[in-house]
Amino acid sequence: MKIVPLTSIILVLGLGIFGYTLCSDQATTMNLAVGASGGSSDTEPSGLRQTNKDLEIEVATISKERSDALKQQKDAFIMMQRAVEERDTAERKLADNKESLAEWEEKVKEAQARVEEVQKEREHILATLRTMPALGSDIDLATAVEKLASVVENEKKMEKQLTQDLEEKTEVRKIATEKVAKEQAELDRLVAINDQFFKDYTKNSDEYSILAVDPRWKFVVFNAGKDSGIVAGGSTPMLVKRGNDPIITLRVVSVNGGQVIAEYDAEQLPHGVQLEVGDKVFRQKPLGS
Repeated sequence: MKIVPLTSIILVLGLGIFGYTLCSDQATTMNLAVGASGGSSDTEPSGLRQTNKDLEIEVATISKERSDALKQQKDAFIMMQRAVEERDTAERKLADNKESLAEWEEKVKEAQARVEEVQKEREHILATLRTMPALGSDIDLATAVEKLASVVENEKKMEKQLTQDLEEKTEVRKIATEKVAKEQAELDRLVAINDQFFKDYTKNSDEYSILAVDPRWKFVVFNAGKDSGIVAGGSTPMLVKRGNDPIITLRVVSVNGGQVIAEYDAEQLPHGVQLEVGDKVFRQKPLGS
């Protein structure tokens, strides 16, 4: 409620009270004058009595107006209270609206700041995309995104193809590696055999002297050394020579610390020949053969 109507109501109420007080004073004055002139209110009004009656009527009218004014004053007071309450409510709402407005202004500032950041990031991304040969330097963001999606798809396809090629080549390499390993193992085996052959071959020219002969038990003893390669059995038959003439073949019975015991068949000796200490012993079957 505005202030001007409320002031008008208060002014009206003040005038009513003032009028009522004034009429009451006039009525009292008239009654005193009538009493002084010897008049009575029970007789027919005339003169001052008539004037007094008129004043009473006017006072009654004023009283009614005063009552109406008081009622209006009460109504105005009630309206004023309502106006004050409405004003307080409006002020609270205004304060709330101001606070809410300040919050929204802050949110708007934050949103604007985010928009600026997004815009900067957009420009940065676009500048980066324009440096890619596949996209071009004068491309806009929407077209760049479409082209970039196409580039990514092509890269995925290429990566898939390269992955398949790599898997195939990895499998081929695995097979080749296994084959090379097998061939290397075979080569190592052959090299070992070859090394052993040459090692044994150098021993084929070795000769040993008979140290003892037992004609009764038909065996001889000679010393061949610890790494001669001579073993018991028929795998390393030995040949006895006297000069350049072969006499008989020996079969190795045992090898102990380089000392070899070999037996022979006396019936295979040439007529009138016996084995003697000092006869030379050679390999009949060369090593490595």
